[in-house]
Formats: sequence, structure tokens, C-alpha cells
Amino acid sequence: MKKIIFALLFISISSIAGDSACANYFKQFSEIFSHPTISEVDYSKLSSYKLSPGLFIDFEKSPPDSFGDSDKHNSNVIFNGEISKKYFINFIESELINGDSLNSNAKKVFKDKTGDYSFEAKIKNGQIIVFENMLISAPDDMTAEISCSYTFGSINKDQLKLTDVVCAG
Repeated sequence: MKKIIFALLFISISSIAGDSACANYFKQFSEIFSHPTISEVDYSKLSSYKLSPGLFIDFEKSPPDSFGDSDKHNSNVIFNGEISKKYFINFIESELINGDSLNSNAKKVFKDKTGDYSFEAKIKNGQIIVFENMLISAPDDMTAEISCSYTFGSINKDQLKLTDVVCAG
């Protein structure tokens, strides 16, 4: 049974794009999003997701507040802040990318003074989905829990892109 599941996962990953192409995409994604700002050209190379900064919360602000239209080139927006982005990129580099292939069972939890950030990658319907759950400190001794899913899919046979981001909390 395990061999059948492994074979299906392998076929799913291969159908998205070649393993090496996926690993290269995530390496490029990590490199570009590591910078504080991102150009429209770089963003469009990596994503087909239509960014609306006002839908995301900047948890580095006190109290947390929505990003504004002026934050369109801020690379922290889709991650709800710089700390989450740092852990997302760390997750991609340390768990999801395994040399020139992808770890389809990637999971990791990061803990620091701001809260807990857990990540898990799954392959579903020919797409790579990274789930993030944040349990973070908020003002007035409160906590906030936010869950996001980042969907990466093929736009055409050779090109993987971020196609959707959904957050709730």
C-alpha cells in the first residue's frame, strides 16, 4: 500500500513539473522573496495570484493592522509580516527542497518569543499546497491564530507559480 501511495505522489509531483524544475522554482522564490521589496516583473515570474494588500495583516504593527495599497511591492504582505515570511522561507529551504527534489511530507514548527509557526506541505489535485498555522502574541495579553494556505500550480506544463493565498483567523 505504501508503495502505491509513494508512486501516486511521485506521479503527482512529476505531473506538476519536473522535480528539478519545482526545486529550482522554490529556490528562486526563496531568493526573490528574501528581499524587503519585490518588483512587478519578479512577482509576475513567480506568481499569478492577484495581490490585494488590504486582505493581509501586518503583525509587526502594534496593534496589528492591514497592509495598504502602498505596500504592493512589500515582500512581507502575502505572509502577514516579516517574521512569518522568514519562517516560510526557512521551511522551503530546509524542509521542502531536498537537493533537486521536493520532500512531499515536509513539516516543521518554529517557536520564538512572538509565537508558534507551523508549516506542512501536501500535494493535492496536482498542486503543491503549503499550509501555515500561526499562534502569535497580540496586544493586551491576547493571542491570535491565523491559518493560511499557499497554492502552487502549473500555469502551463513547464511553469510553476503561486496561484492562490487564502488566510483566515
